[in-house]
Amino acid sequence: MHDRSIIDWFKCGEQQPPTRERLLLVVSAAGEPPDSQLMDKSEIVIGYWTGEYFRPMIADYPWGKHLKASHWAMLRKLPKGIFLQSRPEFREDVGE
Repeated sequence: MHDRSIIDWFKCGEQQPPTRERLLLVVSAAGEPPDSQLMDKSEIVIGYWTGEYFRPMIADYPWGKHLKASHWAMLRKLPKGIFLQSRPEFREDVGE
């Protein structure tokens, strides 16, 4: 079996992610403070890079607004006919 991924993942720190674009992020599932039962487990979160840190797309993400991602990937090939909702986070005049 070949190790081929449909998504191209980038390790954080190896390449600069695009700013203010939806990304798939691999983060620790253990949270902060860490849950010992979830140590060494990961989850995928949809978020974006602010230019300084990763931020989740959902407002009530339980581990805060600054994500410590280990990997990121672009959302490129969505099924035909799928259009993502526009978000104010991606406008040019949005301030942090």
